[in-house]
Parts: sequence; structure tokens; C-alpha cells
Amino acid sequence: DYAQHRGRSVVPHCWKTGISLSATAHLAFVTPGIRFIEYLPPQLCIEKLRRELATEDLRPYVFVARDKRLLASVADLGNLETLISKLCGTKIQIRQAESDVKELTAADAGIVFNALRERVVRVGRFETAPQGIDGLTIVAKHHPHFQGELVALLETFEPTKLGLWVVKGWNESITESQARGKLIEVLRGWAGQNDNKLLSSAARSAIETLKHVAN
Repeated sequence: DYAQHRGRSVVPHCWKTGISLSATAHLAFVTPGIRFIEYLPPQLCIEKLRRELATEDLRPYVFVARDKRLLASVADLGNLETLISKLCGTKIQIRQAESDVKELTAADAGIVFNALRERVVRVGRFETAPQGIDGLTIVAKHHPHFQGELVALLETFEPTKLGLWVVKGWNESITESQARGKLIEVLRGWAGQNDNKLLSSAARSAIETLKHVAN
């Protein structure tokens, strides 16, 4: 409850037996704030005993838990569903919704942020800006404790087919020094890769812009 109130996700980790893995999976199933769990699959275990004890395949649990939370989230959103829809709309609609975002409590901001992030992740292809990403930037702008999570989301995008939209417009929304530092690290990673030349060049320019703004 404390993590959810602060808009934070919980990621429990467990290692040893199939019993502990199953217990953790069931915890994730009934806890809205748990989107991921960390565990060591048998294929990566060094010890023979651990390989024999950790035989659970968690993929069925993950899919069922995820689908259950998606269904539950629709019922729990209440009046926030209208705001989330606006934040997935046009740039004008998003700007019009900005004052409502400012007034959100920490808990409601967490619900909105997680719902938008879920929609972005479900897109799966990021040659163009996914629906919901502009809404995420507005939430992070007015609720800065989400800025690190927004940068963490950007870091998961595969650069090979990533569009140039991803390096633009972060000056207003990523203002916290730690999140901005992490964003520069992500941009450096994109600048250093060779599979997407346009992204590499744009990322280098974006780094200079962020440094200039910081100074």
C-alpha cells in the first residue's frame, strides 16, 4: 500500500524452490503494484540441486496475472479513465488535460502513469511516437518522482528501428538531476550504436542540448 501510494512499483525476487516461485507468482497475481518478479530459471542455475528444485515455468502465471490486472485496472480507474483517454489523444487534448494532471494525488498519478505505460508497452513498435507517450511526459513533468521510471521505459526501446521522436522534447518533462543524468546515459548508448545511424546522430545532438540547458 505504501509503494502504491507513492506511485512506485514493487519487484519481489526469489530464488530457491518451486514453492517460493509459486508463492511469489501468486503474490503478483493479487497485488496491483507488482508488474514484474525476479527469479533464477533452472537453465541458469549452477547448482544441480537448485536446478532440480526450481522447475516451475512461470510464464502461465505471468500472463494470467497480467491479464487479471489489466481487467481489474479498468474497473479501478473510475473517473481517471476519462483523463487517461485524453492523455492518449491529440497534443491539444493533452495540453487541455494538463491542469487535471497537476491536481492528481500521488496515488492517482501512479494509476494514470502505470495505465499509460502499459498502453505504450503494448504498442511494441516505436518507429513513430506511441500513443500515450506524450501523456506520460506530462505526468512526469508535474509528478517528478516518475521521471526516473519514464527514462527507464525509454531505455527498454530497441534502437534498431527506433524513430527520431524519442530524442526530442524532454527538456520540460525530465527536470530532476538524477533522471536527466540517466537520460543522458541512455542517449549516449543510442549515440554509440551503429544499427540506426539517424538515431545515433540525433542522440548526439540531443546530448549537447541537454547539457546546454543544464548549464
